[in-house]
Amino acid sequence: MSEVKPYFETQLGKLYCGDALEVLKKLPSESVDVVITSPPYWSKRDYGEETMKIWGGDPNCEHEWEFNTRLNSQGGTNTEKAQVGKDKLCLGRFEVREAFCKKCGAWYGQLGLEPTPQMFVEHLVEIFREVKRVLKPTGSLFVNIDDTWAGSGGWNGGGGRKNKSSWERKAAIMAKVPSPAMYYHGAKKKSLALVPELFAVKMVYDEGWILREKILWAKKVHFYKDKTTRGNAMPESVKDRFAHTWEYIFHFTKKPKYYFDLEQVKVPLKVESLKRANRDVQSWKLDGTTKGMTVDSKKRWHEKVLNGAHRGANPGDVVQINVRPFKDAHFAVFPPDIPELLIKAACPEDGTVLDPFAGAGTALVVAEELGRRWVGIEINQDYCEIIKRRFEKEVGDLVKNRRLEYFCVKG
Repeated sequence: MSEVKPYFETQLGKLYCGDALEVLKKLPSESVDVVITSPPYWSKRDYGEETMKIWGGDPNCEHEWEFNTRLNSQGGTNTEKAQVGKDKLCLGRFEVREAFCKKCGAWYGQLGLEPTPQMFVEHLVEIFREVKRVLKPTGSLFVNIDDTWAGSGGWNGGGGRKNKSSWERKAAIMAKVPSPAMYYHGAKKKSLALVPELFAVKMVYDEGWILREKILWAKKVHFYKDKTTRGNAMPESVKDRFAHTWEYIFHFTKKPKYYFDLEQVKVPLKVESLKRANRDVQSWKLDGTTKGMTVDSKKRWHEKVLNGAHRGANPGDVVQINVRPFKDAHFAVFPPDIPELLIKAACPEDGTVLDPFAGAGTALVVAEELGRRWVGIEINQDYCEIIKRRFEKEVGDLVKNRRLEYFCVKG
């Protein structure tokens, strides 16, 4: 990584401020043990002009752009010729939300604000192709990803527009450009876009990942019989469906055999459960379960069963973890309990954690606290500054003896 200077580093890890795809290309192959990340959700949020870039198309093309614009405060007119520099477009007093090249089909915009979920998934998979390269054969990839309702008022959902939907209007633009990767039709209004499912299918059937499990992060759980709930989730005013209170965490691996230490995250059994296990073992002496075994081997077998019970139970793939507020960020931040659970189970003590969409840096902070090496990538410099302040505040005392050093990138 000599070509990229870290935004800051500790003795355990480094944060790079830059585009995930470009930074990942400079990381060594098979160098990280676990990847825990939450990429931008489709059609949810504008992460800033600095996150815009040109995707696809012909890099040697002299692009001829078709624009989708909004007003800014710089003055000028919409007829002024767009200027291209460092993959940025400027159109007088109009900011470019996105643009399509009419010659090669390249798209200019932010990851997560693509006109269709299919295009978003294509771009996301391009990034995770590099993640696969840097992940060890024994490693795991955990991706927190959620869905979007068509026409729900999101950036590309058509909310606030009186005429054609966003998908319909952009389809008219996309139909003019020669790009077979574009998809011209979207889901009907109020339908889920099925972004997680599209992503999972693409990763498994086109990219060769093994989808080991779909973990459900339950923010809030309804116990119907007791008429009670546990946890917290964003309230919704919707009246024709149930409130959305969970998200996917996909667990991908490269190989059928991989590092996973279930003992680190087993759930302790209650006293009554342990007593019941002991009674069960005693009763097994009376049936044919251990028939033919010697007294010593039968004793060792019983001890093994009871020791397993004392170590606890498999926690299962539905995990209830409350959402926690984080005042320094205006975007969604997953709680520290999520990366803590996944790091303990999937990263050896001398392993390395990677988050290519670091956001507020939760996975990086938890990795530092657990004594794991880490690598973080974040494209937005404001968020990089948030992560730096968070390290100073939350783990400053912890890393005093590790010589926390900062290499700040300005401008």
